[in-house]
Amino acid sequence: MGAVDRTVGYSLDEWGEFSLDAPQDVRLSRYVRPGGTTGGIVDVRTLGCSCEWWIQLEVLEGGTARTVRIDDSGRPFTIAPPMARIGTPADDDAQRYGAPDLALARGDGGAGAGTRATNGLSVSGTRLSSGSHQEMWAVTNRKVRGLARITADLDVPGAVCERLERSLMAADARPAAHATYAVVFADKSPDRDAETVTDISLHVERPRRLDTEPTDYGCYPDDWNLQMNTSREGATVLIDRAPQGDSGPSASSDLPVFTGESVTYYQESARGPATDALFFGVSATGPADVEYRFTIEVTLKSRSGKATHYTLDDAGRPFVIAARPAGDFPGRGQHLYREVGKKVS
Repeated sequence: MGAVDRTVGYSLDEWGEFSLDAPQDVRLSRYVRPGGTTGGIVDVRTLGCSCEWWIQLEVLEGGTARTVRIDDSGRPFTIAPPMARIGTPADDDAQRYGAPDLALARGDGGAGAGTRATNGLSVSGTRLSSGSHQEMWAVTNRKVRGLARITADLDVPGAVCERLERSLMAADARPAAHATYAVVFADKSPDRDAETVTDISLHVERPRRLDTEPTDYGCYPDDWNLQMNTSREGATVLIDRAPQGDSGPSASSDLPVFTGESVTYYQESARGPATDALFFGVSATGPADVEYRFTIEVTLKSRSGKATHYTLDDAGRPFVIAARPAGDFPGRGQHLYREVGKKVS
């Protein structure tokens, strides 16, 4: 298994997959008109190599040949062998939907060793990144460095908004207005196709008023559409502040998402456990300096009637989403970016 940079746009060509355990050269050519752009994905993986590497291009420009090196700001890229995860099978499967990397077990008997669930049922919840076709809106209370280098590449489609979002989230920014969440179910050992019924709700804490109004960051991909992630959402929940005062959401603090929804675990294969996933959206409205914190409450009921409850959060902390002022949208934020590139066919 190797690492894949999920911040690279899906619209870019794939230049090649490389294993550093058996290095090889790649021969391909690209023609770029004056003022045009091109790009591609290089997928590098390893099972046993702790390596430094970079990309070297031979460029012919106006009849003159020159060599261009692509690296990590003057330093080689690095890669190391994979390590055993300490998450659950459901955590692993959530990776397919953009979940952040999980903690790793380091060394024999190290932290987390032996804690991984290898059998039985597991459930994981994660917020999905906006993706290469959805708008991004985030807020932060402090200046985030390093964004200029990302937004300087607005003519590279499918990469800027996603990398901008990940940089903001790494600096403790909060998603705002709308976010999509996935609840992933996994069963390592069903002896046959199995089915359970699930109820999912949000347990919302009292709205939190910030000391200062946060800074908005918005980004629109080149081929942005109004669907956001809603094409895969099975339900959408609205969290809003009570019109009178700060007493809490206008509805109950426990907001239903799915009731009696069917979840099917198909026969486990050599590729992984039996899994299923449910997707839903969370929209938040209120003053610009209000944010909401919540956990995802999941109750699974088997055919025999046995009920099991899970509380899902963000690595031990509640999920958080910032409110959107009524009628507002990312285009009114202090920092708004839009990719201007075109897809490479």
